[in-house]
Amino acid sequence: MILGKLVEWISCLLLYICSVFVTHFLCVIFGAPISSDILKTFYFSIYLTSLTLLPSIIKYKLNPNLWINVYLYHDYSDRFSKIICDLSIYTLIGAWLGAFVIPLDWDKPWQVWPIPCYIGSLLAMTMTISFALIKYIMSYYNNQWLQARYKNNDKHFNQKLNTRNTKKIV
Repeated sequence: MILGKLVEWISCLLLYICSVFVTHFLCVIFGAPISSDILKTFYFSIYLTSLTLLPSIIKYKLNPNLWINVYLYHDYSDRFSKIICDLSIYTLIGAWLGAFVIPLDWDKPWQVWPIPCYIGSLLAMTMTISFALIKYIMSYYNNQWLQARYKNNDKHFNQKLNTRNTKKIV
């Protein structure tokens, strides 16, 4: 049992490390500097992989069926799976949108690679988590309100029904 868990954790760690290198390659393909800022690109790859894929690796481990169901078919088994999928997608979109300010000729220190991508992905991740939290809170209170409403209506309905039944019996 312990050996199985250890093998599973090592496999997940290897998946994470491979994902960092794949993310680094994709960053270079999308226009990150190859030779001048390779260390900054590698750090950004670690950061982006931690934000996007690490929650999925922790939740789904190495089960390819779960990965395919969540990311390809959007078939969520629970609310947390939807949050993880949205978090990954919107964080990547935020990093991509953050790169739009890099080629502008403002010559500001925050415009240098990869700072805008860090900021864009962090803002997108924060907004995604905030919206998911707000949606969860609203659905919780909506369910509480509906339960209280129908519970009161059931009492009122049962009282009317009992009153009608007693009048008919007498």
